Amino acid sequence: MSSSLVEDPEIECKAMKHFVVTSLRSVKKIKILIARFPIRSGMTILGGLLLTSCSAVLPDKDRDLSEFIPQEKIVEQIICSTNCNFAQENYPQNCRWAELSRIIDGDTIVVDEDAKVRFIGIDTPEDKDPRKPLQPFALEAADALRDILKDSSKVCLISDSVGDQIDKYGRTLAYVFSEEGVDANAELLKRGFAKGYYYFPFERKEEFHVYEAQAKEAKVGRWEK
Repeated sequence: MSSSLVEDPEIECKAMKHFVVTSLRSVKKIKILIARFPIRSGMTILGGLLLTSCSAVLPDKDRDLSEFIPQEKIVEQIICSTNCNFAQENYPQNCRWAELSRIIDGDTIVVDEDAKVRFIGIDTPEDKDPRKPLQPFALEAADALRDILKDSSKVCLISDSVGDQIDKYGRTLAYVFSEEGVDANAELLKRGFAKGYYYFPFERKEEFHVYEAQAKEAKVGRWEK
């Protein structure tokens, strides 16, 4: 008998699920998964690691991988393999302080009267673009930012070490902190009013993926429905 097969279907199913869970962080391991657990009746592996359950012990229908794992466990597995202590390591020692003039929307502010600042790594719904209708949760995102910065007459701006300093519209790109040290970029993600904006390099990309995934799991803000 091949060492990759187990005659007891329940044991095989449990072994398969354990191996899939430990493979979540690497798409490349799909090939290993297929080799280790040959496709049998009732079990297929589709592009996004979709499973049809082991027919001997589970219902005979297609099932998504997330159904095999308690949801709280999925969030627990989303961890930073690098540094997720940006705020502690950079506030306040790396701050460039600026007077907060006004809030434009959920991810853009004006400082020192006329300098626009675009938040790094996040994107909130538009409410000022005349070419587009008001987007869902645009006003809520702006209100959330006002709440975060409500006691701040000035803000801390911290630039990114790997990304651009200025965007194509001439806006300063920054992580924005309140006077009390609240990390506004991260807080908007945690509250579910921002999505991660991952199209350009920035050092907190993995950290922001974590906050966004936690907000989705908690069904807060724009992820409520």
